[in-house]
Amino acid sequence: MRHRAVSPAETPSEPSRPRFDDPWLLLAVGAVLALGVGLRFICHSDLWADEALSVNIARLPLDRIPGALRHDGAPPLYYLLLHVWMRLFGTGNATVRALSGVIGTLTLIPVWFGGRRIDDRRRRLGLAPPDAPNVVAWSALLIFTLSPFAIRYSTEARMYALVMLLAATGYVAVVRALDRPTLIRLVPVALIAALLLYTHYWAFPLLTVCGITLVIVAVRGSVETRTAAIRTLLALGAGTLAFLPWVPSFLFQIRHTGTPWGAPVSPFGSWALAFSTFGGNAHAAGWALGALVALGVFAAARGNRNIDIDLGTHRGVRIEAAIAFATITVGLLVGRVAGTTFEARYASVAFPLLVLVAAAGLLAFGHPRIRVAVLGAVLVLGAWGGVSNVARQRTQAFEVVPVIRDHAAPGDLVVFCPDVIGTDIVGQLPSDLRTTSFPNFGSSARIDWVDYAHKVHAVRASVFARRLLRMAGPHTIWFVYTNNGAEADQKCNTIADYLTFARPNRTRELEPDPYFFEHQGVYRYPPFNP
Repeated sequence: MRHRAVSPAETPSEPSRPRFDDPWLLLAVGAVLALGVGLRFICHSDLWADEALSVNIARLPLDRIPGALRHDGAPPLYYLLLHVWMRLFGTGNATVRALSGVIGTLTLIPVWFGGRRIDDRRRRLGLAPPDAPNVVAWSALLIFTLSPFAIRYSTEARMYALVMLLAATGYVAVVRALDRPTLIRLVPVALIAALLLYTHYWAFPLLTVCGITLVIVAVRGSVETRTAAIRTLLALGAGTLAFLPWVPSFLFQIRHTGTPWGAPVSPFGSWALAFSTFGGNAHAAGWALGALVALGVFAAARGNRNIDIDLGTHRGVRIEAAIAFATITVGLLVGRVAGTTFEARYASVAFPLLVLVAAAGLLAFGHPRIRVAVLGAVLVLGAWGGVSNVARQRTQAFEVVPVIRDHAAPGDLVVFCPDVIGTDIVGQLPSDLRTTSFPNFGSSARIDWVDYAHKVHAVRASVFARRLLRMAGPHTIWFVYTNNGAEADQKCNTIADYLTFARPNRTRELEPDPYFFEHQGVYRYPPFNP
């Protein structure tokens, strides 16, 4: 049953509204910020394969990084930043991850300002009392601070923390430009658009959706709004044009790289994966975020104890929600057509907007104590997921390395099948061991993704196994494998079976454990002496 809207004048006064000059409240906010920032710099896991690959590419001289990335499938900005960072501070695990920690901490600033923009808009629309505090701003800040998803990628030597920083800053820049489209406000829009494209290709869906939104605003808005939208759209276009120098590499990557390590997935399953991953190891935190997003879109407080549901959506964060959902949906559809897979980390391009919508969802609870209680529950779930990120190993490399190092003899052959699972292991093995990898008998330090699926498909398992036996000679073969289900993994299982025919005294030294984000097992094939 629909209820009539309550006008601002009829809105019941909020009893015991939280005050942000309350010392206990300030202490609680400070504690959340300290915990969240601290968790962005603590991680005991070894580098997993993609992180090790990032470091190995960033170690190259600056002029060689773009060429290496043609064979990797990524744009260059993060790798260039990591190169400079490592030159200044070193290459230890904690050091290379600290770049993402700094970036993740800086993201708190635009998240707060983005929330304050939504608070201001709600007051202008009469959806909040004029003297209400910046509820969305503070809530968004705290949710993002203890977000397991944000913490995870602030402790990973990959580009996803940078994606979130640029997306959050871009939102603030666009809103400011629409308010007053002066040159000094339009330049940041163009700059951030360019930086996003040079950071991750999922920026294309985001910028496409933003461009379409600006066109709609220009067509349907007033003269003043139309002018602002058109100027902002032109700034967005100028930023996109800055990507032109990288277009040849991008087109090469489209034709020859992709995601050969994963199979295409359904859009619906990808959305479920994204929200569960937003909660880190504590999936409940992700689903709690999803519930708040739904409240932000469809619900509004009616008094202190009632919630009004409008399936047509409530005003306030419609546009933010629409852009976030449309961005991920467009990316999923393009990936489905192109035959590429989806990883939840790709949703980092829309994650700051989802946090802002979730923070607005807290306003569906009219009574401030209920609102604070719900926020507290979300933060506790987030802290649970964030703290578990500290100690949890992301790769089984910490078990693989001792198995081989402590039992292998000089001259033994270590085989990584496929090559990508050896990126984080090969540098930790003794130098007197020989290493090779599937599918091209190359090094695992850097992976050549060019026509990778074709290379895998072209390999005959029996021929590959016979060559491994010739390479090993009288020495033991240590066969490192995984079981993620990709075609390369299936062919590796077949190679392992052929090796067993020749050396039936095979032993399984380590079983792949799906508990780990990257799981690896080890077979040992000693020389067969019948």
